[in-house]
Amino acid sequence: MRAVTIELMKKLDSLTIEGLGIPGIELMEKAGENVAAIAEDLLRQIKGKKVAIICGKGNNGGDGWVAGRFLHQKQFTVHFKLLGTKSEIQGDALTNLERAIRLNIPIEELDSLPDLQQYDLIIDALLGTGFTGKPDGLLAELIATINQTGKLVVAVDMPSGVDGDTGEIRGEAIRADTTVTFAYPKMGQLMWPGRRNVGRLVVADIGIPPELIGKEPGPDYRTNDLDELKALLPYRPEDGHKGTFGKGIIIAGSVGYTGAAAMAGESFLRSGAGYAVLGIPQSLNEVMETKLTEVITYPLPEARKKRALSLRSLGEILKLLDDANSLILGPGLSTFHETRDLVRRLVTRVEVPFTLDADALNALASTAEPDAEDTVWSHITSAFVMTPHLGELSRLLNLTVSQIKESLYKDCQKWAQKFGGVLVIKGSPTIILSPDSPIYLNLTGNDGMATAGSGDVLSGLIGGFLAQGLGTLEAARMGVYIHGLAGDIAARDLSKQALIASDIINYIPKAFLLLND
Repeated sequence: MRAVTIELMKKLDSLTIEGLGIPGIELMEKAGENVAAIAEDLLRQIKGKKVAIICGKGNNGGDGWVAGRFLHQKQFTVHFKLLGTKSEIQGDALTNLERAIRLNIPIEELDSLPDLQQYDLIIDALLGTGFTGKPDGLLAELIATINQTGKLVVAVDMPSGVDGDTGEIRGEAIRADTTVTFAYPKMGQLMWPGRRNVGRLVVADIGIPPELIGKEPGPDYRTNDLDELKALLPYRPEDGHKGTFGKGIIIAGSVGYTGAAAMAGESFLRSGAGYAVLGIPQSLNEVMETKLTEVITYPLPEARKKRALSLRSLGEILKLLDDANSLILGPGLSTFHETRDLVRRLVTRVEVPFTLDADALNALASTAEPDAEDTVWSHITSAFVMTPHLGELSRLLNLTVSQIKESLYKDCQKWAQKFGGVLVIKGSPTIILSPDSPIYLNLTGNDGMATAGSGDVLSGLIGGFLAQGLGTLEAARMGVYIHGLAGDIAARDLSKQALIASDIINYIPKAFLLLND
């Protein structure tokens, strides 16, 4: 599903109203009707009858007037609370205020805090998507009071106090149980901390034609959605064998970091791939044979004192890749100088799609000045996926983490073009894009997954999907989604606090059950 900035949403509203001649009051009517339908469903679940609708003076309040009218017609007890005076309301909102007045629905103009404990549900129609500041005065006190009631709260379009573009919260902000937004998700609803305040996000169709969005320039943001991904699942013929489902080579591990290599190998197989070979420093092979059952281990030449891969292993790795379908490079490799040289030479000679993570990214970070034209990236000929977190990305781009955060959504397409592959920027949400694709925002996952080894599990999944024949963008989208979904299911059963990376691997099968449902 597309996600939009507030500026783009305003343009789409304008194109619909002025360009297509669909009246704004008609859009407001549909918006309010959708809010009322969600509120009605929640009220019936809790056997509630009384609704307080807290309206502001603008169009967000206008949606609230409409919602109240529909709920009143369904025989719910509706009370409006207006932050302001009726005389301040204009345009379509005024028209709908007058309709509510004609129905004799009670309207209280607030100059102090109301008693909200008597209501079963509260609808927040105060500010909407356009607010970017810090609530103060009675507005801030009212938001805090709503949050303190413990009642169900439905936010209209955006929880009041949350920045619609960035998700920032600069003061008090509504903590909604459900947010009903219109036409498309807004960027601020997908980012933290605002995402926490959104609760369940419902996207309601209010009649804005979908073809309008393609006419407006700017980044193409989309959510990484389950329905699309189901269609991308690799085909599994019933008479297939392990070769049918793909062979992967994993080059990973060094002394102290055998766990990273093991988790990448195990998650590779959990993706549905058929055959995994783990190339490991030869002195660690015995450890890995004890640690792993299904993954084949292959001892490679090492720098003996460092127990990390040496440059002499390059030829053997290339031979391993002769009949492979994908490569995973990086988990736990170390930053030993010979290992770094190995990575730099290997990536320019690989002829299968591959995944770069962890120390492979660190090895490539110092190959040239970021703006130089002749870098190792320009010599890579195979399709690849790279999976940096913000710290790794800062080293690759020679920018501070703060600079990256400030321009993340604006410049990520430019960064993907610089590297030339699919870029997966790990975070919340994780961002997935290729140099010329939409920018996908993945919404699965939770803070319990912020644990050592989680990235190694992700690398294994993406590499496994590459081995099964998915393209790099599709493999990245699928891997990130299932990784997050497995983490969500594990957190539900085990708690976020206790979650470790191997739990994510163990819950991958349950994530697939949901995808195959």
